[in-house]
Amino acid sequence: MSGGELVAWLASLAVLAASWPFLPWRKIRDREALLVFLVVVAVLVAMRFATVALLPGLALHFLGAALSVLMFGWSFGIVALALATGIAALLGGDVWLGAPHEFLAGAVLPAAAVWTLLTVSRRWWGRNPFVYFLAVAFGGGALSIVVAQGGKALAMWLGASASPDAIAMNYLATMPAMMFSEGFLTGGAMTILTMYRPRWVATFDDAFYLRRP
Repeated sequence: MSGGELVAWLASLAVLAASWPFLPWRKIRDREALLVFLVVVAVLVAMRFATVALLPGLALHFLGAALSVLMFGWSFGIVALALATGIAALLGGDVWLGAPHEFLAGAVLPAAAVWTLLTVSRRWWGRNPFVYFLAVAFGGGALSIVVAQGGKALAMWLGASASPDAIAMNYLATMPAMMFSEGFLTGGAMTILTMYRPRWVATFDDAFYLRRP
C-alpha cells in the first residue's frame, strides 16, 4: 500500500468516525425508512456502474451525493455513499484511483459542499421552498459535480496520473454537461419526493419552508 493510499484510507475512516456520533439510528428502526435507505444505496451502487470513459482509466458517472445528503442528512448521507462506494469496489465497479480516493473525492467533498450550500440558503436566502428546489437541490447537484470532478482533476494533475490534455478532456470539458445532468436528476428527484413522500426527505422542514415566521 502506497503512502497516498494509506492517507486516503485514514482520512476516509476519520470522516466515518466523525459522522458516527451524529447518526440518528432511530430513523432506520422503522421498516419503511430502512427500506428506503437500502434502495437508495442500491441506486448509488448502480450509478457507479453506469460509467462513461472517454479515455482508459478516466471514467465519469453520476454521483448521487447531493441526493443522498438531502434525503438523509449529512451523517447518514455519508454512510450511504460509503456503503455504495465499498460495494461497487467489491463488485468490480469503476472507483477511480481506489475506493478511499473515490469516497473522498466523489462523496465527502461534494456532500460537504451541498451541506454548506443548504446551511447558507437557510440562513441568508429565506424560507421560500423554491430556493430549496432550485438553489439547493438543482444547484447542489451541479455544485457536487464541480467539486468532485475539479478535485479529481487536481489530484490527477498533482500526481501526474494523466496528461493535462487527458484531464482537460475527461473532467473539465465534460463538466457543464455533467453539472446539468446531475442537477436535473437531483432537483427532479427531490421535488417529487418532497411532494409525495416528504417523510423520506430529512432536510425539507415544513415548519421552516411553508409556514410564516
